[in-house]
Amino acid sequence: MKYLALRNWKEFQHYKDRNPPWIKFHYSILDDYAFSKIPDAHKWHVVASFLLASRTDNKIPADPAWISARIGATTKVVIEDLLASGLFEEIQQDTGASASVEHDASKPLVSEEKRRDREEERQSNARAHKLPADWTLPDEWRQWAIDTGFSSEHVDMEGDIFRDYWHSKSKDNAKTDWFKTWCNWIRKSIRDKPSRSEKPKMRILI
Repeated sequence: MKYLALRNWKEFQHYKDRNPPWIKFHYSILDDYAFSKIPDAHKWHVVASFLLASRTDNKIPADPAWISARIGATTKVVIEDLLASGLFEEIQQDTGASASVEHDASKPLVSEEKRRDREEERQSNARAHKLPADWTLPDEWRQWAIDTGFSSEHVDMEGDIFRDYWHSKSKDNAKTDWFKTWCNWIRKSIRDKPSRSEKPKMRILI
């Protein structure tokens, strides 16, 4: 049986573990000469066939009537136009193989969102790391805190407290950006104890 397949399939994959999968559709197609020569009425057939490729694991049965029905076309799909676009190629598969491995689009989108959330969480966790055991307050961080109004002595003290606090935590002690964590630490210190950066004034009793 003959099938149509999108050329360079992997380049168009955006998420590879989704059901149905997603594809990237590059706007550079507007600069493609072969695509521009396709009759306007049939350009949608090419674009819709991109989506159909994602639903069939990039194996679209070369059946114009079937393709038309699947993409909701009101005019006949011309296989030659799809091939002429240069985006698709014709492949041959043994007749004993399944004619289509179309994904079930009726699966709840909630599961898709959960997969996306898990992937984003995994990537975030991969970037997060604990404060190094030999951490010392960098000069740039120290100067930033001084510029906010802290004295150098109090900045050093905050640095020691910051280090001991994060080294003693057993949970939620991995961060993706420790400098931002330090900045928030200093801001919170100023907000909670606005006089912390000031040297104690001498009181004279008369």
